[in-house]
Amino acid sequence: MNNITCIFFMIILLGACSPVKQVHESGQRSGDGRYDSEFPAQSTSRDLYKMTRSVRLISSLTFYRSYSFLLSDAITENDLLKESFSAEKAASAEGIMQKPSSGTATIIFAGQKDVLVLTCAHVVYEADTLVTFFPDESGQPTPFVQTFSQKLKQTITVNGIPRGENPQIIALDMKKDLALVGKHLYKQPDRPLPVFPYKWGAARELQWGTFVYLLGFPNGKKMVSSALVSDPNRTPDHNFLIDASLHRGVSGGLVVALRDGPPHFEFVGVVNTLAAQNQFVLRPALSTGINELNKDVPYKGDVYIDTQMSVSYGVTFAISVEAVKNFLQVNRKKLIEKGYRINIP
Repeated sequence: MNNITCIFFMIILLGACSPVKQVHESGQRSGDGRYDSEFPAQSTSRDLYKMTRSVRLISSLTFYRSYSFLLSDAITENDLLKESFSAEKAASAEGIMQKPSSGTATIIFAGQKDVLVLTCAHVVYEADTLVTFFPDESGQPTPFVQTFSQKLKQTITVNGIPRGENPQIIALDMKKDLALVGKHLYKQPDRPLPVFPYKWGAARELQWGTFVYLLGFPNGKKMVSSALVSDPNRTPDHNFLIDASLHRGVSGGLVVALRDGPPHFEFVGVVNTLAAQNQFVLRPALSTGINELNKDVPYKGDVYIDTQMSVSYGVTFAISVEAVKNFLQVNRKKLIEKGYRINIP
């Protein structure tokens, strides 16, 4: 056997042993049926664009009437519950407080004059009452109420939805951190609203290192990002972690995975929260009047302990699609009663 023949056989053997995925003439891969753990070899721009059309910015603005009390009045939470108690008479000051929030929502149902979006509960839920307490010398809360606020009005806005009644919270689960917001339109849109167009998958099948895309509104800007899955099936509901470096506003965003390459996208989860922790910091008195401190000169004024939240970018929690399906199933009757006849995947 000459050298050329030997080389020919070696090439055949190497080709037969290489773990290369087959490619159909259409350009679609036929793989192992699992979610992909590598960056797609083909363009996904058209598919991602179709998905982004169903993803919307959702905002909430809540108004509270807030009452402030003096520490010397020694008002407790039990006092607030008494029928004879009048916050207006007992308050040393009162005013109107606004509490805004925003996140991401996805259109999962669109009827002739109805639309239903999925988001996180913490994006749209606001308590009917808010209470704060005076701190003691060590900074711990005392039993004495400092402020008491009552909800007056809440307005929810979903961008890009035609005119209609104000959006309403149809279903809410604070434990799962999921919410459904519905809106009845004044008239049927000229064009159907773009419902999420791809299959609902199975987060329980995600693995360490599964490659995923995220679609949402970090800092109010529509963006597509990518990440890898960690700690799959970290809860009985199959929730998981991703390493995306996201910002506020992405809560409620879509997490989608590929199964054997484009265009086989599947919805596998909802972005939930960013990892964060409170840190203790020292600050000068608020009334110092100092705009800028000289770092070379020791500060001799009063110093106070304060807290600030530090976000751990790159550690993001996601709710599984299984939890979303269960949430929809539990609220199926309520959805039908409200006119949202969604087919639960």
